[in-house]
Amino acid sequence: MNIERRTIFTALVAALAWAFFFVPNAFFTLLNVQGNERLATVVLFAAVPATLGILLPLALKRERITTASVTIGVPVFGITAILTLWLTGYYSSESLVGAWVSCLWPIPAYSLGVLLGVWLRAYLPRVASS
Repeated sequence: MNIERRTIFTALVAALAWAFFFVPNAFFTLLNVQGNERLATVVLFAAVPATLGILLPLALKRERITTASVTIGVPVFGITAILTLWLTGYYSSESLVGAWVSCLWPIPAYSLGVLLGVWLRAYLPRVASS
């Protein structure tokens, strides 16, 4: 697979993962999975976004600007999706508050994961060459 297709595929998978976990809706969300009440809040709002943040820079073997654009674009996509659902009338004002909480709480953990992923991407080749 060439690099452009790999970048687009990785960005789409990351955006869909963010939408599945953190953008509440009636069709494509973790809230529709039966038994999800056993999932700890720390796992949902810390471990899942941190893991996504670590894996994304490692999957993108491109220039720094492409990695930065894709990693910043994933939570921006989630925020845009929530605003779009609110503007179309899918969310009421009360639902919008819940959607904001669902989408904004994971961003700090995601950011830390991205930083760790970028560090690992820079550090792993040095360890392998030693």
